[in-house]
Amino acid sequence: MRKEVLFNITDDGRQLTFKVKQMPATKGERWVNRVVALLANSATGQISDFEFSSLKSKFSGTDKLQEIFKVIGQLDYDKVEPLYDELLNCCEHVPDPVNTSFSVPCTAANIDTIIGEFKNLYRLRWEALKVNFDFFQIGQSAQGQQVQPSITFAKTTATSGR
Repeated sequence: MRKEVLFNITDDGRQLTFKVKQMPATKGERWVNRVVALLANSATGQISDFEFSSLKSKFSGTDKLQEIFKVIGQLDYDKVEPLYDELLNCCEHVPDPVNTSFSVPCTAANIDTIIGEFKNLYRLRWEALKVNFDFFQIGQSAQGQQVQPSITFAKTTATSGR
């Protein structure tokens, strides 16, 4: 079952309700693969030279924000925009918060009729990222401390067919 989250934002003094739905698994996987390929190409010029460990080490230092902006600055926005819009496509406007079953899908073509403040577009896409890719935060607690994953084994009993 795909995750679904409701949240509110204030836009030009109005309270708006949105629903974010998780992408199907195959679409989410393709989205991540395209982002990784885009990052790899921008960081090295060609994907064959890409080493994930070197990219990871860039973002683990003290100047994380500076490194993030360097990588973002090398991206071709024409290739980023379709990925960016796919996040928006995970969002739906709920005109009546009492009736959350009725919603209007958000698209790049209609979002300006719903939202007036551009900062809220960032919020919509951020919420879509959180719903779709929260597994990147596994092992982190709310305070940023490492948490050991727990594994539970259930004992099952076999019954004989005799």
